[in-house]
Amino acid sequence: MNDEQIGILQTERLVIRPLTEEEFLRALHAEQAACAAALENGGEEPQAVLAELWGRYRENKKNRFSFFTNRLVQKKDDGAEVGSIAFMSDPETDEEGLLEIGYETLLPYRGQGYATEALGAMCRAGLSLCACRGMIAGVELSNPASARVLEKCGFVCTDRSERLGLAIYRREKDKKEKRC
Repeated sequence: MNDEQIGILQTERLVIRPLTEEEFLRALHAEQAACAAALENGGEEPQAVLAELWGRYRENKKNRFSFFTNRLVQKKDDGAEVGSIAFMSDPETDEEGLLEIGYETLLPYRGQGYATEALGAMCRAGLSLCACRGMIAGVELSNPASARVLEKCGFVCTDRSERLGLAIYRREKDKKEKRC
């Protein structure tokens, strides 16, 4: 693995596959259509995660798509999609060398350890990069299950905002992990 790309990752039960730029753009357009339809029907606009990733990618000086694409998390045994996970920053362009990460587990697969397994694999891959000094993630205070996933993967809560309803978790690169 090199600093330019983190490809397909595998764990005991999962395959974590990055979307190609073409797949990502198709999913982005579908997300935009769903947001527009929700607003048109008087509902609240759903969270536009792919749009945020695309915007961050377009603003990134290194222009490295592999750090901003969404990754499908699928079961090895039957290919079922259990969720998604994404790096949301590039450690080479982050002032502190941090790699931000976000993830989601689909409702039928929650509570089965898939998020912890996928996050663990992404942490190993991300922390192996020379430019990465650590990882960071935000979690809504109303989502204690997600906070437990982060803690199981070595993240520590470093900041909380009751007003924003958000906690920030951070994981530093430890002595055993690759240093360049």
